[in-house]
Amino acid sequence: MKKIHYLFLLLLLLSSSVMGQKKVITGKVTSQGDNEPMQGVTVLASKQKGGTTTKADGTYTITVDKTVTTLIFSSVGFTAQTVEIGDKTSVNITMVAAVTSNDEVIVIGYGTQKKSHLTGAVSKYKNEKLDETPVSRLDQALQGKIA
Repeated sequence: MKKIHYLFLLLLLLSSSVMGQKKVITGKVTSQGDNEPMQGVTVLASKQKGGTTTKADGTYTITVDKTVTTLIFSSVGFTAQTVEIGDKTSVNITMVAAVTSNDEVIVIGYGTQKKSHLTGAVSKYKNEKLDETPVSRLDQALQGKIA
């Protein structure tokens, strides 16, 4: 009977050490230019599968292994950032916009191309009131506006 008690005690001690292998990290992601919360930023833990994204208010919660030392934050149009977490349970970060030149990119009907790779004519149409046109598709709004 004593052996069963010792075995139970040993299993209890082992299970408590296994449960202590995770930690929860929370924080908020904002943009550098206007300090507004950013929604949809990907948060990944190094050396671990899976991740999370930020909510509408810029907050996130991620559960990581104790062995994880860094978090990776990435979003389209912003420079990816790697942050050392150490023993922190709260990590707030400000994302920096990636500087790109839009002069070289052409938006076409099925994707984007660099201007140097494009063959054919390019037309440019500027109209701030395009979204006020009562049509359901973009091609209908541009109809007759570009030769």
